[in-house]
Amino acid sequence: MDPEQEAWQRLMTVEGRLEFQAGQVTQILESLNELWQPTTVQPTADAQTPAHVASVSVQSPMRARDRLRPAPPDSFDGEREKGRAFINSCDLYMSLAPDASPDEQTHIN
Repeated sequence: MDPEQEAWQRLMTVEGRLEFQAGQVTQILESLNELWQPTTVQPTADAQTPAHVASVSVQSPMRARDRLRPAPPDSFDGEREKGRAFINSCDLYMSLAPDASPDEQTHIN
């Protein structure tokens, strides 16, 4: 096979693989879009609402002191390699316990 035909064959192979991968990416995106859509249950036409509904007791929201609180991050020892992990643990703690203190400065202290 001459070099021009070989190059043409290689190009066609690459284009075929690229087209296949593009199809796979499209399928993955469609699957992800389906997962992101909110799921709602549509009532069926034959489902009827009962004439009376049993009363359901609703629990009052938990008081702040009754909730479980995450452990605060460990103290930072100054090692540069552990800096990012410490910042991440602080961010996580502040997002899990936003009402633990009135402001960020109090969180830090």
